[in-house]
Amino acid sequence: MLTSFPCENGKTGRIKWSFEKFVVPPDGKVSRFQPTVKPDDSAIIAATEGALAAREA
Repeated sequence: MLTSFPCENGKTGRIKWSFEKFVVPPDGKVSRFQPTVKPDDSAIIAATEGALAAREA
């Protein structure tokens, strides 16, 4: 369940609202970002690029 993965602040639990973001790579190490984190934040970009690289490997 996505609610079991911690966000960048280490918190788990309920999804606050529809703008909470998740990056789910093939290795299953989910990255979770709170709604206040902008989609172009460097942490989201790094997580997305890492997931894409893992998929291509």
